[in-house]
Amino acid sequence: MFGQVKTAPEAVSLVDAEFRTMALSAQLIEREMKYVLPLEALKANGVELDTLPGKKIEQCYFSKEQVSTIADFYFEKMGQSAPEGLPSMSQARVRMSKDLQSGEERYELTLKSKRFGPSRTERVELPSLPLSAEEYRALAACATAGKLCKTRYKLPTSQEGLLIEIDVLTGVGPAKEFRDLTKGERPWRLATIDVECATREALFAHEKDPVATHMVFEGVVNLQEHDDLRHDLGNERIATKGIGVKQQREIEKAVKRFLQ
Repeated sequence: MFGQVKTAPEAVSLVDAEFRTMALSAQLIEREMKYVLPLEALKANGVELDTLPGKKIEQCYFSKEQVSTIADFYFEKMGQSAPEGLPSMSQARVRMSKDLQSGEERYELTLKSKRFGPSRTERVELPSLPLSAEEYRALAACATAGKLCKTRYKLPTSQEGLLIEIDVLTGVGPAKEFRDLTKGERPWRLATIDVECATREALFAHEKDPVATHMVFEGVVNLQEHDDLRHDLGNERIATKGIGVKQQREIEKAVKRFLQ
């Protein structure tokens, strides 16, 4: 199925070295807190998206039935088998990103496990495998579960161990039901804030006092406290299920209700 894709040897070598160095250490753990707020609230918090570094992102998801095949492909390209003790991967996607300033494009394959840990904020994320444009197109054509497009902005922070990114969706859904969220009767007007914590200590500190760790926005919904909304806004879910106008209204109402 994927035999025709030839990953560049230097790219495999780079990822292989990174993976071997990380092994199953804490560096393989993705620790992430998620928040959502209306776009207009960003300006109220002094954030002008046009002034921030950012990139356009397109990511295509493989079906659950394809994940094990993609995992085999991943390790085959690295020239090794999955390390003992590695959790089963539950998500596989390919991503294309284009820098808003330089126009540089990057392509990669990523595998992740199910969430675990405190508040289900942690999961294993394998080092992304760099791809060429041709490889990306070949794999994306097989990743038919759904697609998600968004613009991602990086918010500067002086807090050590934190990465803060703001995502604004521009399109979601399976191929035949893909919806452009920038047009139509109801454009998307929400932003998702991802706070990635490099260590569990940074995660605990952020959970305890997000303001002290530079998560200083007012008028945000903490998705760790609202499982249904977090589920509805999960990247893989909205890529594979899409977001209809009716569901969008329900999500907007929920956000408004939780902000009251």
